[in-house]
Amino acid sequence: MKLTTIISAFYLLCLLCIQPVHADGGFWLPTQIQGKVHQAMKKQGLRLSEKDIYDINQSCLSNAILSLSYDNSTFSPSASASFISGEGLVLTNFHCVARYLEHISDANHDYVKHGCWATQRSEETYLPNLQVNQLITIKDVTTEITQDTGNLTDQALTQKINENGNKIVKSQAKGRGVEGKIYSLFGGRQYILAVFRCFKDVRIVAAPPISIGKFGGDTDNWQWPRYSADFAILRVYANDKNQPAAYNKQNRPYQPDAHLSISTKGVKPDDFVMVAGYPAQTRQYVPSFALEKIVFKDTQAEADIAKIKLDFYTQRKETAADSLYSYYNIKAGSAANVYLKSIGEISGVKESGIIARKQQEEQAMTEWILSDDTRTQRYGATLLDDMKANYERLTQLNFTDQMFREVALYGANVIPFAGKFEKLVQMEQRKSKNVKTAMKGEIRKLKPLTVAFYRDFRPEDDKYIMKKMLAYYLDHVDSIFYSTALKKVEKHYPQHLSAYIDSLYDHSPLRNQESMLALLDSVPTQGTAALSQDGLYQLSLGFYLVYVEKNKPFETSVSE
Repeated sequence: MKLTTIISAFYLLCLLCIQPVHADGGFWLPTQIQGKVHQAMKKQGLRLSEKDIYDINQSCLSNAILSLSYDNSTFSPSASASFISGEGLVLTNFHCVARYLEHISDANHDYVKHGCWATQRSEETYLPNLQVNQLITIKDVTTEITQDTGNLTDQALTQKINENGNKIVKSQAKGRGVEGKIYSLFGGRQYILAVFRCFKDVRIVAAPPISIGKFGGDTDNWQWPRYSADFAILRVYANDKNQPAAYNKQNRPYQPDAHLSISTKGVKPDDFVMVAGYPAQTRQYVPSFALEKIVFKDTQAEADIAKIKLDFYTQRKETAADSLYSYYNIKAGSAANVYLKSIGEISGVKESGIIARKQQEEQAMTEWILSDDTRTQRYGATLLDDMKANYERLTQLNFTDQMFREVALYGANVIPFAGKFEKLVQMEQRKSKNVKTAMKGEIRKLKPLTVAFYRDFRPEDDKYIMKKMLAYYLDHVDSIFYSTALKKVEKHYPQHLSAYIDSLYDHSPLRNQESMLALLDSVPTQGTAALSQDGLYQLSLGFYLVYVEKNKPFETSVSE
């Protein structure tokens, strides 16, 4: 069981997105599809009852709708999926599992280039690091979360809310492979507990070749109609008690409470359409000045960075040998996905005039408040101005947080890999009697991770991405968020950045598998200085240190 509590005042997380065609659009939690919302959807053609959609006492639609995530990242879903059989079969998109297919491919079996189709269960191949998450329950816990918080403010309030949240999750998220998390909605006016069953033994059953799964390439993505066979079929396995379990050949196909059936009847004009999945968040209620910052700064940066990666990997894909065919297609495809999504959002906001419409609504709201003394006293005469001032402070935080993700987590691969060794480095500084034993145990864990990492590591590619990401970071992020190591890089920017980064890579133990394995072998006798004092390691770790030491405190000060 994993306990997680998060307090988020600015975004509404939608666990299930249901948007009817020819009706009032929007995002709703499955528990919200009742009353007037359900009645409106029935008028449009919905045949499901409220309990068919969500019910804690019987199987329902919500039990069949799944999210996909990286291992141990339950609450950061990367895709939606669904159970389609009572034997654990899962239907999702090809592009959502392509990265995992690439990881299990080799010279004899390129599952991305040639696809795969298991004719018997013994041929179903385990996909390491892929996790399937099934919603168990959603519950409003506002009363429990806010218990004994009436007279508290600032840090004391946050501490009490988190304390209450941990107790709630611990009491509700029980069972093997079960995780829970609490989300704050509407600026802390409502708190929702979501509990998931998390499966780590996931195997590929069928997937088309990339030439079919991504037919038309990225140009056709995010547009309709589409002609690609963008599908993949997985199977979830569980232990003999039908519970989530780590991969084991003795595991059995999971038997879900509910699954979808696939109709071959097709659709007719004006048929009711309902889309269920995991879209992560909505900005429907974001004010005009916040939306403007998000779209024209944050989303624009997302597009810029994705374009850098797309251009590079597209060029590399065209010149790569067959053995790298899958790798470069996946890298370019992932970047194209983000780029097309980002520029689509920017274009949509511009063309729709939504910011101007929001400004008109906000002006009307201000006039409505000021027209009544009671409302003015309740909401304040300067409500929107106060919100705007607060968002100005939040803009810097949101952007630097985004840059941390783009540069440290999703930029050069060496950065998150270097982060895996920080625990070993910290162990050496302890003075406990068992520290050497603990370090040897950590080394045993790091060795297979090292071998796996360098199988797909291309130093020249990583150098290129590192140079581009650092240049963007230096150009757009305030210097108060620079680490000591990044300040050294700044001295060489822009004239000598390329040569400096080349030197860091070429002289670092992180440069290849052989040097890292040799370093790990030497740690018990020589310690970790060769790594902890390395320039590339310090540059990589610097992003994490700044995030913890500067970003997090800054986030706290803004929230207060």
